[in-house]
Amino acid sequence: MSQLVTSMLQKDPTKRPSINQILKMPIIEKRITMFLDDQDFKDEFSHTLLHNQDVFKAFQKRKEDEDRQRKQLDDMKKKQQLAAEEDKVRQL
Repeated sequence: MSQLVTSMLQKDPTKRPSINQILKMPIIEKRITMFLDDQDFKDEFSHTLLHNQDVFKAFQKRKEDEDRQRKQLDDMKKKQQLAAEEDKVRQL
């Protein structure tokens, strides 16, 4: 966070990060997804176009990737639980 603040307080404006760069920083991305649910996220960013870059698409893609990974992990856990339950039944 201190790095972000320091970079934003640069005297030379060309050395300051753009809003797009700031929004792509992991600390900011995490906070956005932490504080906004899916609907609020869509409401806030679906209309946002900053310097010809669609901010919503970048965040949406990242969110979709995270959701896909989470689903794969959940599926793997369910398979492991099912296998463990089948092993218990066979032991009886």
